[in-house]
Amino acid sequence: MEMIDIQKIVPPHGARDTEKLTELIRSMCVDGWVGAPIVAIEVGGTFFALTGSHRIAAARATELWEIPVEVIEGSILSPEQWEELNMARNTEEFTTTFDQIVMDGTRGLDAALNLLHAEVEKERA
Repeated sequence: MEMIDIQKIVPPHGARDTEKLTELIRSMCVDGWVGAPIVAIEVGGTFFALTGSHRIAAARATELWEIPVEVIEGSILSPEQWEELNMARNTEEFTTTFDQIVMDGTRGLDAALNLLHAEVEKERA
């Protein structure tokens, strides 16, 4: 686990649940960052988060400038593919499926990377 500058982290999607975001902001104002680190893949100095959109948004709102990140090495995607993916991955169906896969643990991370790769390939077709 590393402490990473929050400006270098790209969340998987925007915070969609305002109630959840508000509660996280309240909690972080009192206790700071509590709980698991964000899981991310580093590509060219940018960290693409696989989890934690609401936690990232709350950390930014409370001016936590560094947050804990578990970095996964060896991305199968190039920086250009990640850029394409960022444009494609903001659909509700994709992020719901992706979030569920990531929550399944290590085997889920492999499946998540495969899903990301498939999304990039669909964009290229």
